[in-house]
Amino acid sequence: MAREVGGDGIRVNAVLPGTVRGERIDGVIARYAEANEISVREAQGHYLNRQATGELVEAEDIAALVLFLASEAGRSITAEFISIDGGFE
Repeated sequence: MAREVGGDGIRVNAVLPGTVRGERIDGVIARYAEANEISVREAQGHYLNRQATGELVEAEDIAALVLFLASEAGRSITAEFISIDGGFE
């Protein structure tokens, strides 16, 4: 698609968010804790230990990446799959 529309000044990229802090992951963690008969705090540790940064991704970080890609500063970036996942393994 990037090749198809690139001549018209349109850039095509895919942003691949990882584990984003919020209600959805809170529910996933709670279900994981229940299924494994551990505390929610232990389940949180399980998810955070899989992040190279030790933190969940913030929605604001994803928004900043999208804004960068849409800005003039991102004009040469196209046809890319960009992970923003805190180094999730």
